[in-house]
Parts: sequence; structure tokens; C-alpha cells
Amino acid sequence: MDKFEVKRPRLELSYHRPEWILEYTKLVKEIRSYIPNEIRLCFMHIGSTAVRGVTARPIIDVCVGVINPLDLITVRDILSFKGFNYNESRSTISDLFLEKRGMGKQRFNIHIVEFDGVKWKEMLEFTQFLKNNQLAAKEYGAFKTDLLFRKNLSYEEYEKAKKAYIKKMLSENK
Repeated sequence: MDKFEVKRPRLELSYHRPEWILEYTKLVKEIRSYIPNEIRLCFMHIGSTAVRGVTARPIIDVCVGVINPLDLITVRDILSFKGFNYNESRSTISDLFLEKRGMGKQRFNIHIVEFDGVKWKEMLEFTQFLKNNQLAAKEYGAFKTDLLFRKNLSYEEYEKAKKAYIKKMLSENK
């Protein structure tokens, strides 16, 4: 086996858990301990686990905003060296995607992006939209629940449908 592949998490949803905020904070502290001080970073807890009252997949999404775009690859490489799994298939030039999984431990998705760049702003906009619109947040949770009840829905199909729903939701509310 030449390439290490991360096993896709089982599709599951959970009611909001207050400990997700603590787990996010612990992960930020861990990441900061690995990155040299001269590389300036900002962090943001994004997605459903950042919003109270929203049904969420129990995977905490963390956006790591890198102030100097020239440091994006360095941050990715340091985290990869420290055991975070770089997922090339889910990464783009503007969003380097890593995963942290463990036996019985909290699961994380890490997005390394340019601070205040397009991806940072998109992720911030969506999270803020959910926090400020409880009805839309509940509808989003219900949409994800409906997706999970579809027979033979793959992880990729779930992600694609969710991404389209988010895009539609945000465009309708501008």
C-alpha cells in the first residue's frame, strides 16, 4: 500500500454538545503549540458544531486562517508531520483540508485558508448566518437529517447535496 487513505466517517448526526466548544479550544491550543510564532494564524470554529441548537455531524470544523499566504503549505506540512491527515482529494488551492481522527476521540476537519480571503469569508458568512437565523439553522439540521434517511447515500453524495443546499440558502438570503 503506497498511499495512506483516511477511512470515511460513518454518516451520523447528533444534537448539539456543549463540549464541542471545549474540544475546539483544545485543538487550537494544540495547533498553536506546533506552529512557530513568526507564522501568524487566526482560528474560527465553523459549521454546525459551532452553532447551538443545530443538528450536526459530530465532527468539529476548524478554519485556520494564515495571515501570509506563503505560509499555507508550511502550516499544512507541520500539521501533517504532527499526525494530521492531509486529504488531497478534498483540498483546493485555496482550502487545504486535513483531518484528525482517533479511536474514541473527537474528530476534526481542519481547513487551512488565507485569513480574510474568499474561503475564510465564505465559512464565516455561513456560520454567522446559522447563528443569527435560528429558523434557517433548524431547517438546515432537518435537511441533513432527511439526507441521512435516504437509502444508499454515499459520503460524497451527502457532501455534494449539503454544499448545494448551503449555496442556495445563502444566495436566497442576500
